[in-house]
Amino acid sequence: IDETELTARYTGLISEDGQLTWGTLRRVPSPSFHARPPSPSPSHQCPDCGCCFTQQRSLEEHRNIHTGARPFVCGVCGKAFCHRRTLNKHTRIHSWERPFQCTDCGQTFKLKDTMKRHQVSHSRPGPRHLSHSP
Repeated sequence: IDETELTARYTGLISEDGQLTWGTLRRVPSPSFHARPPSPSPSHQCPDCGCCFTQQRSLEEHRNIHTGARPFVCGVCGKAFCHRRTLNKHTRIHSWERPFQCTDCGQTFKLKDTMKRHQVSHSRPGPRHLSHSP
């Protein structure tokens, strides 16, 4: 693996033609992705759109999209969500918890997506830090 491919795989980003670019990017599954055992067969189907789920609870949460129900409410700001996982992600904005750390510089982040966007900046050509002063 050359350095460009390693960088692309490390950040999870690579262009459609296999080259590292800063234009349109797509995710590359990690090697462990293919080693996972197959999921159980989905046995719960949404009557509205046909999506299938392996757990009844997942189907019930999915149906909130169709009904407009938002039963998961933030205890701090009152914002409501269709899915429990979205509420869990949201609650981090109210805390000091920053569980995601950049392995290049040590900066920490509340959200994994924010950290991944930041990590790309370490690979970009040109200045790494821009001054905000006039």
